[in-house]
Amino acid sequence: MPVQVELRPSLKAALAPLIMVTIAGIIATLIPFYIPQRYSYVIELALAFILIIFMKGRGAILSIPFFVASLCYFNKYLALLSLLVIVLEDIIIIKLFKSTKIMISSSEIIVKRDYVIKSSIKTIPKTSVAEISVTQGILEKIMGFSDIIIVLRNGEKIRVEGVKKDEAEKALELIRSK
Repeated sequence: MPVQVELRPSLKAALAPLIMVTIAGIIATLIPFYIPQRYSYVIELALAFILIIFMKGRGAILSIPFFVASLCYFNKYLALLSLLVIVLEDIIIIKLFKSTKIMISSSEIIVKRDYVIKSSIKTIPKTSVAEISVTQGILEKIMGFSDIIIVLRNGEKIRVEGVKKDEAEKALELIRSK
């Protein structure tokens, strides 16, 4: 079957939260150097909370270095190490974003993921799709991209993050037209 729509997460979708995390990481790393310890915990927690709100589940994982930095007042080199961890997380997330591709034809959906160690291709007949939705969080609305969530009849969920909003809507219509 010829592919009617091919979707890839946009690099903009990967970079927006990463830039936000990196800026927050730089701020969190500098806090132990310039702000008294009694105030810095509150600022660190506020930064982590903002990330969790804006970036959904990713924010919880990416905010870990901020807590590491806030615990490193006795060794400021460890606070700088937390910034290095954030940069490594940025690289990993960009690789993960670039690894996913979803192709939709008139009868099936093909989800292809190319990771460093392994690759997977999943072919799903449209008839086994129970539900499909396009979601947007706060950051996604600001940046103009969406997440596509496909729920299969067996309960499995397939999530493609960072697709341009108009492409996601087109995919939604195409999948619903079984």
